[in-house]
Amino acid sequence: GWAAPPEAPIFALQTLPGGIVHARISEIGNMSGKSLADFAAELYGAVDTEPDPRLVVDLRGNPGGNNFLIDPIVRGAVS
Repeated sequence: GWAAPPEAPIFALQTLPGGIVHARISEIGNMSGKSLADFAAELYGAVDTEPDPRLVVDLRGNPGGNNFLIDPIVRGAVS
């Protein structure tokens, strides 16, 4: 039989040289075991550790989702 593929992460975080914090959000939603609000806390925690941070929020290919869940991402970016 066919096994179901594992859930692909809908958001991911990567810190790159030069203080670049790259957040990939492919869907506005929650993953199994991790909410978008949890990811936002992790994201801005990473930004806060950089002495001269540059934040890249990559939404390419994002079809949208539950817009009520994006609030922590937006609030963190404007604070």
